Order: sequence, then structure tokens, then C-alpha cells
Amino acid sequence: MNKKENINIDKSFPLVGAFLATAFGALILTKSSGLSLIVTFLPAIPIAFLGFWLISWRRGHNYQCVLPVYLFAVAWQLLHFAEEYITGFNAQFPDIVDGSPAYPIETFVLFNMVAYFFFILGAVFGLIGRHKIFMLPVWFFAVYGVCGNAIAHVIFAVINNGYFPGLITALGYFIIGPILIKRLVEAPKLNN
Repeated sequence: MNKKENINIDKSFPLVGAFLATAFGALILTKSSGLSLIVTFLPAIPIAFLGFWLISWRRGHNYQCVLPVYLFAVAWQLLHFAEEYITGFNAQFPDIVDGSPAYPIETFVLFNMVAYFFFILGAVFGLIGRHKIFMLPVWFFAVYGVCGNAIAHVIFAVINNGYFPGLITALGYFIIGPILIKRLVEAPKLNN
């Protein structure tokens, strides 16, 4: 395959990213208990796609400086999930948003485990392997999994007038989030 063919193939991958982001958005629309996922996850999708497109796709970077912070954030997310799981987030989250029914615990666990699978694939193939399309889950995790969790849990605690499931570990994201986003944005360009 010559260089011109490589360029043409590479140009199609942002369309794959746009398709994946759209498919994820459609999944959120159809699986949300009331408005809970729609008002939290859905706004993060275009923001994550913009980060992916403007920074990771168009510029290309060496993300070795991002990897330790990203992996720490994923590890922290596992603690966050444990706090949510044992304190009943699956029931209180849709209820506080609009009084919708609880997510069945099996659905809640499955959704989170599948998400973590893609976040880890983002680390392996995006940050380490430098396959640009895998930066999309990295950006979504940074935007919503980290920064969105911090903001949303504080808002839920204010609405709840006290502790809301997941609040304690979500507070750590106010430190982790800015560091992760800064590293993603400021990662050195690849030397081609």
C-alpha cells in the first residue's frame, strides 16, 4: 500500500469515531431510566468527541505523560464504583434526577464493567499503542468519568441536602480531573 492510500484510509477514521459517539448517544437515549443518563452522559459525548477530534486526531501526540494519571484515574474509578454500589447509587441516581425507577443492580454493574473495559482498551490501544480511534474512550472518560463525576456528585449532594452515593470518591476527581485534562491537551506532539 502506498503513502497516498494510507492517507485516504486514515481520513475515514474520524467518521468511525463520529459513528461510535452517535451510537453511544443512541444507546444512552434508549437505556436511560428517565432523564438520568440523558442529562449527565449525553452532554459529555460531543465534548469528548471535540477533544478527540481537535487534539488527539488532528494533531497526534505522545501520550506517555498521560498514561500514569489516566491509569490512576481508572483505578480511582473502581473505588468510586464500589462506593456507588454499596450506597445504592443505582436507585438514588434516577430518582434524584426526575423520580424515575431504579436501575436493576445487574444492569448497573454490567454498564459500568463494559465502560471500564473500553476505558482500559483506550489506555492499551490509544495511549500506549497510539491508535487514534481508541482515544475516543480516553476522552469520554476524562470528560465525564472524571470531571463530570466530580461536578454531578456535588450537585446531587446539594439537591439531596447531604451525602449522595459516590460523593466521597467523586471529590478526588476535582484533583485528578484538571491534571488529566491538562496532560491530554499539553502532551508533546509525535515526532514523525
